[in-house]
Amino acid sequence: MGASDYPIERFDPLLRDLVAYNLVVKSQTAKRAIWRLSDDVQRRLDQLALSSPPSFAPDQLVYLDHHCADCNLRVRTRFRDGLYLCDTCLGRREPRHLQDDLPLSKRRTTDDSGEPHQSTSLVS
Repeated sequence: MGASDYPIERFDPLLRDLVAYNLVVKSQTAKRAIWRLSDDVQRRLDQLALSSPPSFAPDQLVYLDHHCADCNLRVRTRFRDGLYLCDTCLGRREPRHLQDDLPLSKRRTTDDSGEPHQSTSLVS
């Protein structure tokens, strides 16, 4: 899956962090400004790429320092469709068929009030 599969705005938090931590360098040419990774970042990327390629998909990343866009709690979130969502709120948004692949103990269901809750498995 390439970067063109996502709207560029999806990466705004990452891009802001790159600028804030001076991980990118801006140089001005006669025609326009050009951004590039700093030398330290390029060296570190080389080291990381040699040691082990990423074994995770972007959808598997979790963030510990964001508020959930739906419930506004500062809990572990995942970035989906341009929003940081906690697992509970993400479960409310996920189509039912995506949960069919989960083990029973991890599936989210609703009770009589329509409120989502984690189902419990009777198997120990």
